[in-house]
Amino acid sequence: MFASLPCWRAIERSRNNHAIKEFYSYQKYIEERRREDEELLRTDHAIHMEETTAKEERNQKIDAYLAKITITINVVMIIAKATAAYFSHSISVVSTVVDSVMDVTSGVVIWGAVRAIDKTNSYDYPVGRSRLEPLAVLVVAIVMVIANLIVIGESALSIVNHTLDPFVDLKTLIILSVGAFLKMVLFVICKKHNTVSSNVLAQDQRNDVATNLVALAGAYIGHRFWVYADSIGAFLVCGFIVISWVLTASEQIPLLVGKSASPEFISRITNIAVNHDARVKALDTVYVYHMGANYLVELHVLMDEDLSLRDAHDVSEELQVKIERMPYVDRAFVHVDYKMDGDEHLSAKKYK
Repeated sequence: MFASLPCWRAIERSRNNHAIKEFYSYQKYIEERRREDEELLRTDHAIHMEETTAKEERNQKIDAYLAKITITINVVMIIAKATAAYFSHSISVVSTVVDSVMDVTSGVVIWGAVRAIDKTNSYDYPVGRSRLEPLAVLVVAIVMVIANLIVIGESALSIVNHTLDPFVDLKTLIILSVGAFLKMVLFVICKKHNTVSSNVLAQDQRNDVATNLVALAGAYIGHRFWVYADSIGAFLVCGFIVISWVLTASEQIPLLVGKSASPEFISRITNIAVNHDARVKALDTVYVYHMGANYLVELHVLMDEDLSLRDAHDVSEELQVKIERMPYVDRAFVHVDYKMDGDEHLSAKKYK
């Protein structure tokens, strides 16, 4: 008992040291982000807006190209995999055909969303249609889950009805192997681009690489050794896709319903507001929440009641513009008051 006491103290010391390291690492990360913000805000506004607009247009064009390439490759793979499924009689290979069909669907939906965002009429949609991206991801996730649950059901029926008869030849091996290679290349390209749309496409490609290899293994083992391996391969392929897209949907829903930003990002906004102008005496409320993939910021700032309307307006407008230059901020609203009275929105009182 007493011998274990030093061991327990050593474990506690190790935990404490790890917690201290994490704390200082986080503080260092916050400080680096603040320096980045300061450097960004020192640049000329017109130049920054020009660079931001150009970057957004470039990203949208690349997203559209990636979606078109993905759709083209998936159409070719559907034909190839359907041929392989016909000759192999493998339910695992059939599951990859369904996955490819769903990939085409996801590519079309993402491409349509990107195109709609690019063609937005500012009179009909004053704040843009950026929320179409997470909405498109949610639609794709629902379609993927339903389609793969159907395949799981068909696979179970094939076991019950004893209709399993997989046959894997050279054509099937080549089709699935080439498909996995092409998808791996696309995955690397999409992941490197790193936008909301390209990340969805990257997830599709990653899933395809895994499902092609698992389906190939299931069909081959089912053909050579144990027939039920074919159905197990189908279960694994479809189960992986279902879980993957359920997790993706769970990430996108909070973005659509207005989830609050991380404490780190709120801290960055607060730091900008506090250091903006000496006439900003205090911050009453700071709200930073999602409006799609990006954020909407609401600030309630306190100024002297004797300050002129012109000065109060100029200070708050400059702060608004400054915050809207931040990455991932769509819009900022700055409300000026002369006393601390909390959130004045009627809707806020409903959730207290």
